[in-house]
Amino acid sequence: MALHDMSDLLDQLQSLSGCSYISDLHLARYAKEIRSAIKKMDPSSFPLGAWNSAIRYITAEDCQAQTQLDALRFLDFWLASREEKSKR
Repeated sequence: MALHDMSDLLDQLQSLSGCSYISDLHLARYAKEIRSAIKKMDPSSFPLGAWNSAIRYITAEDCQAQTQLDALRFLDFWLASREEKSKR
């Protein structure tokens, strides 16, 4: 069954990454866990609009990915940069 909106996507990211709250998805210290979570996900399980909205929520950046896979890759790249910054 496909999930349909951004809140479902954020709920799944929260659950798979082990974050206590959805708002924890903003925190750099969880970047590694969130990256691990998105690698377990099928990007086509959510519509493109949900991915773009979730990215906007997590990153505070406007993402207009053209496909779900592009959105997942954008989020992974963004999280990787956050992960690196948190190590410094």
